[in-house]
Amino acid sequence: MFSELYEIKYHEIYLDGILKPAVLLEFLEDIAAKNADDLHFGYNEITQSNYGWFLLKYAMDFYLYPQNLKKIQIKTEPRGANKLFAYRDFHVYDENDNCLAKIASTWGLVDLKTKAMINPLEVFRNKMFPFEKKEDDLKYNKIPLITNISSEKKFEIRYNDIDVNEHVNNATYLLWAFETLPIEFIKNKKLSRLDINYKKEIKYGGMVKSIVQINANNSIHNLKNDLNNEDLCIISAEWK
Repeated sequence: MFSELYEIKYHEIYLDGILKPAVLLEFLEDIAAKNADDLHFGYNEITQSNYGWFLLKYAMDFYLYPQNLKKIQIKTEPRGANKLFAYRDFHVYDENDNCLAKIASTWGLVDLKTKAMINPLEVFRNKMFPFEKKEDDLKYNKIPLITNISSEKKFEIRYNDIDVNEHVNNATYLLWAFETLPIEFIKNKKLSRLDINYKKEIKYGGMVKSIVQINANNSIHNLKNDLNNEDLCIISAEWK
């Protein structure tokens, strides 16, 4: 189990002290990268073989969403892999070691030249172990289709939105998704569950259309490539 303490800065919270969800995703990406580097299957090593890790899914259960905290501790561990995917879990704690969230994630290893999926167990024979389920594993919820659009916005992809793989950073999709929510909705509710599926990549110069269906305590989001209407990312958020 790899652990990192993150100091929460003023620009990373809303007015009511709630940690911005996209910032939490940035923390998760950061600690995952550090742990992968320590275990010798991180970015700096795999790019030498022209491989890349791509995040495919998140499932997040929040027991208490981070609010009015100066620091949070995040712990992570790789859960192994099968022929197609690699798995990683996270736990988020407050300063008193209370568990705030449990998070599961699924990753794909891709040949950057051919874009073909690669078997992680074959590439990392002595570094990665087969995935084994646990009784308390967090399950991925199916994200429903949007049947009634409540709101939509379009966003031009800026250079600042691009990551090291030259496509939009994972946390940016959540920013665009929640921009379609009314401000009063955001201010009066807290996240209790978040499911994110990343479908396609998009690069600098494109346009993203963010649409949402808002229900009483749930919002369903679809981020689309505005040029060809392909799904880029779908999100389900439960609020309380």
